[in-house]
Amino acid sequence: MKLQFAPDLPAERLILVLPGETARDLKLFQRYLAEEQQQQKDLKQIATTILEAFLETGDRHFLAWKKGQDEKGDRVAMDGTGTGNASVRSDSTKESLA
Repeated sequence: MKLQFAPDLPAERLILVLPGETARDLKLFQRYLAEEQQQQKDLKQIATTILEAFLETGDRHFLAWKKGQDEKGDRVAMDGTGTGNASVRSDSTKESLA
């Protein structure tokens, strides 16, 4: 899958603690982009682009469910009613993951 990087980062911040192996692989992917693709990308931009790509094309059951939600006009999913250990703040571009 070829990732398409958005020019700007979103206005919200999602703070995640990554497992060591995932963080290592993300940094390796950043190095790959720089060395092999001549693309200097911030870790946040890489992680955001990977997440966006997955949410747009990654899981067909989720995509079918999401389509049904969109057709119903259901905004509950946008309210963040699920559970998890992530937090969202409005100053996403001020700190680096590195």
